[in-house]
Amino acid sequence: MTNRSHTCIRPHRARAFGRALLGAASAGLILAALLPLCTMGILNYGSLAIWAVAVPGLLIALFPRAARALCARLWAHTPGRVLLRTAAGLLAAALLYCTAVTGAMLWCCAQRPAADDDPPLIVLGCQVYAAGPSPMLTMRLRAAEKYLVAHPNAMAVVSGGQGDGEPHAEAEVMRDWLIAHGVAAERILTEAQSRNTEENIAFSAALLRENGWNGAAAAVATDWWHELRAFHWLRAAGAQPFAAPCRTYAPLEPLFFARELCGTVRLFFAGY
Repeated sequence: MTNRSHTCIRPHRARAFGRALLGAASAGLILAALLPLCTMGILNYGSLAIWAVAVPGLLIALFPRAARALCARLWAHTPGRVLLRTAAGLLAAALLYCTAVTGAMLWCCAQRPAADDDPPLIVLGCQVYAAGPSPMLTMRLRAAEKYLVAHPNAMAVVSGGQGDGEPHAEAEVMRDWLIAHGVAAERILTEAQSRNTEENIAFSAALLRENGWNGAAAAVATDWWHELRAFHWLRAAGAQPFAAPCRTYAPLEPLFFARELCGTVRLFFAGY
């Protein structure tokens, strides 16, 4: 009798632990997308993707009986069973896709030039403020500074136009930051017309070629999750890509990582 009661209690405890874990993870993701909106006004596809996954997860964790009852009612009819199976299949496919793409992002980050090689560096722009680069852009610039110290003969292209609400072109702010941190001005080329990653790479590659680059290889300084798309466009420009990745400003990392996962779907399936 005792053994049976223990066998009944253990699955109950496991389910309770699973619900608590699901609820905590979902609430954390909701906050991770809500805080940037409330504190910095940032709302993008990453926010919507996070909420689309986390809100149902939180509701299931908070109201498990209602969730089970709804599933049972749906399962009782053929259209409902098709709907549940389709939802489960899409969820499994999404998890598999996100895992594969994250692995590809990390693989790109591991591609570094040899210590005795000095391919040029393309530094991708990001938001700038009146006071200077945003925290995300500052982290990219630190990665660029580190690369340029390690590769003293490498040229750099700072790439980014002037977006809505920005007081200056991103490239100009990036150039000034690098010079202020000890990078010689003659090592820096400025590309201040681009508006997206594709243009960043294409315009920077054209500028490098105008200044004697042979087009064989180049490195890209950007957030770790962004290197995959940067590699795609650098290959399209005919060059072997290398990485000079950085971590993302911590409060924004979940949001922009989720947005980038959405961006890779568009890249792989729509071609841009």
